[in-house]
Amino acid sequence: MICVKVFLFFACILVAYAAQCTTATYGKITNNKHSTKQLHLGPGLADWTITVDPMDKEKCPDGIVGLKVKACDTDVPPTIGEFISVYEFSIHRHGDLKGQCVVDIKVYC
Repeated sequence: MICVKVFLFFACILVAYAAQCTTATYGKITNNKHSTKQLHLGPGLADWTITVDPMDKEKCPDGIVGLKVKACDTDVPPTIGEFISVYEFSIHRHGDLKGQCVVDIKVYC
């Protein structure tokens, strides 16, 4: 009985601290995809403009044609805002800005 209570306690903690995520796509989604370095947006700032580095010509000979972005915050899902191009988009964080927002970007060639 004690094991069940301990398990339920830790399960509730994990649910309470689960990341809140938003996903958005832009452009053409193809089978040729590559992940970029994960971004960690620091605390204290709500609005961010993200610039995507162009891929190496060996990986993406014709350039980037699409993006898939996943942004996760600790309390409220961030908004992935306007895509200016396949190289630039915005993120707006809501809620408590004390933690970091983690952004994963997949580029499509």
